[in-house]
Amino acid sequence: PPHLPEPDVWRMVVQLVLTLEHLHRNRVIHRDVKPDNIFVQSPVAEEGGGATLVPSVKLGDVGIALVMNKNGRREQTPNGWAGTPAYLSPEVSDSRPFDGRCDVWALGVVTYECCTGRRPFGGQSRRELFQAIRELEPAPISGQYSSELRQVLSLMLAKDPVRRPQAAQLLKMPCVAARVPEAQSAALLAALLRGAA
Repeated sequence: PPHLPEPDVWRMVVQLVLTLEHLHRNRVIHRDVKPDNIFVQSPVAEEGGGATLVPSVKLGDVGIALVMNKNGRREQTPNGWAGTPAYLSPEVSDSRPFDGRCDVWALGVVTYECCTGRRPFGGQSRRELFQAIRELEPAPISGQYSSELRQVLSLMLAKDPVRRPQAAQLLKMPCVAARVPEAQSAALLAALLRGAA
């Protein structure tokens, strides 16, 4: 199955964690983090064949985003859940209160897909899918990926939201924090290039 090289996975993860941290700091839960809502701006080569810059990753479609209450949590919506079923966290799929960690879970699902070419959980029906999300552990990703990436992925896919880090907590992990400057420079360059166009 297709998979991304580890440096590309890290670039995507770190840029999206920065985006989620910004949303969550402003009390917004995206609720639909999935590949269809992740946009990659191609890297740009400098004139004269200079260094190629890293791609910029953006998160779009905030159509079902919610504002968190003052406690930083959100009770379920009256009709249960919203979002794409394969990316829903255990607490959302079980109609329990949730917070920004449901977005971190969805980013974990996306990250798993980038590493394996498949989703971590499946089922023949929505009920089977939700049961798998709540009860099964995904198959491990390839040993070709570093223990750091496997650890971050494991934390993002923690079934218990109390064990799953917030985006701000992920940014404090040394393996993530070390990659933030590159991610921020890619985002800044993309914004500058958009302004120049």
